[in-house]
Amino acid sequence: MSKRIGDFEIVGRLEAHAGAASYLARHATDGSSATIDIWTPETPDAQARFLDRATASERLEHDGIARILDFGIDGTTSCRIEAFADGETLAEKLRQTGDLKRETILAWLAQIARALEYAHGLGVVHGDLHPGLVTIRSDATVHCGASPIRAQPANSGIAPPNSSAAKRSMCGPTCTPSVFCSIAWWPTSRARIRSLAAG
Repeated sequence: MSKRIGDFEIVGRLEAHAGAASYLARHATDGSSATIDIWTPETPDAQARFLDRATASERLEHDGIARILDFGIDGTTSCRIEAFADGETLAEKLRQTGDLKRETILAWLAQIARALEYAHGLGVVHGDLHPGLVTIRSDATVHCGASPIRAQPANSGIAPPNSSAAKRSMCGPTCTPSVFCSIAWWPTSRARIRSLAAG
């Protein structure tokens, strides 16, 4: 059973749901951390939407938005790799901190607004932004997880999922990404995740 996708080695599971899972990974060469998201099984229509979202996200270069490192499909499995954002989610902050200063909240909201304004300027709509996808870094900067649902113009020229252009795979011949959703990784808390990412 492979524990590697492309140049990234799986370190631990972040979360898993029916048909989807996220993993913390580390680059085999430079040691940088990344999040690997896997969806399986997916229909051709779902994979076409996945490619649309991933291609739209890949164009975004903003410090407040998750940077897409790579993506691909293999059979009925879709896979996206994005740079890991170290910190606590806004949802965690709200649960743990209780009352937050008005100035702190406004500063975070202003950063989120600037990130979304940048994406909208490129015709990319996130469509699924919520406190669980917003990470507050240790320096109080905000990072929005990637998950845009559509991009304009509608005719983006993205190859259909059964084309040779769409079937690029980050996996080697012995890698089967569909197995990751059933791997019995140990439960990993956010503190443990940060420890793993720090090496």
